[in-house]
Amino acid sequence: MDLISQLSSQSGDRTEEANRRVAALCLENPKLLVQILEGLTSEDPAVIGDCAEVFTKVAEFNPRVVVPFAGALALLLNHKATRVRWEAMHAIALTAELNADAILQLLNIFTTILHNDSSTIVRDYVIDCLGNVATVSEHAASQVMPIIIEAVTLYGEKHLARALNAMTKVVITAPTHGVELLMYGNDYSNHAKGSVQKAAKKLVKAINKK
Repeated sequence: MDLISQLSSQSGDRTEEANRRVAALCLENPKLLVQILEGLTSEDPAVIGDCAEVFTKVAEFNPRVVVPFAGALALLLNHKATRVRWEAMHAIALTAELNADAILQLLNIFTTILHNDSSTIVRDYVIDCLGNVATVSEHAASQVMPIIIEAVTLYGEKHLARALNAMTKVVITAPTHGVELLMYGNDYSNHAKGSVQKAAKKLVKAINKK
């Protein structure tokens, strides 16, 4: 079964439906993901993006089967095509809780992405990834916390709500950081943006529970 030819870009599908169908086949038989891995080395950015999207869609339902491919996805984080980077980062974020040691080895790369990547979506998924890996252990939470704090003020607070949500995950796993992070919850509890306000109040509540 040739899955590459069934991808959206190769089958003339302008939507993601073809990729969803391929992902469904891979969920039924994870061994097929080897074909998708091969597609990540294609010279066609559309094929690479489709394959990264398939990994994302599989990881949404069964992240464990995508973990072995996280290293290959990480190699795409500096790809020139924005879609490739965001799909790769999304898939990595979805596997983070099952792949903490490998994720912690990528923290310098994630910091660089947060500061330099032009895509808001890519940066969003970096923050999601950091929050997810923070749930694994106190050590992991302590490692990612400084980067999450950096994200608070980057790009005119564009990532503020996501960073606050990631902080909540840090506090739940590593309550000793509550004192340091409480100021962020208090500072933004009355923020004009509803999503920020909600995230800030959630952070304060998590800290007070501890």
